[in-house]
Amino acid sequence: MRKVKGEANVSSACIDFMSKLLEKDPTKRLGTKRGAIELRQHAFFKDTDFGQVFNKQIEMPDPYLATMAMDIIKS
Repeated sequence: MRKVKGEANVSSACIDFMSKLLEKDPTKRLGTKRGAIELRQHAFFKDTDFGQVFNKQIEMPDPYLATMAMDIIKS
């Protein structure tokens, strides 16, 4: 996996998650083995209550991840 440079306010779990989602080789990409279960078990979501997410009981975070993803793609 190539190194991804993150901003100071972005956790290492977030950088790892985004890097694995954006893996060019689809056989190595996060989620290709066990689907959504594999994604939900990643360290990035360790404090996420998916019951609340599915019931729309929590607020969505700022959309900075989309900008970060585009920066990763361009690098």
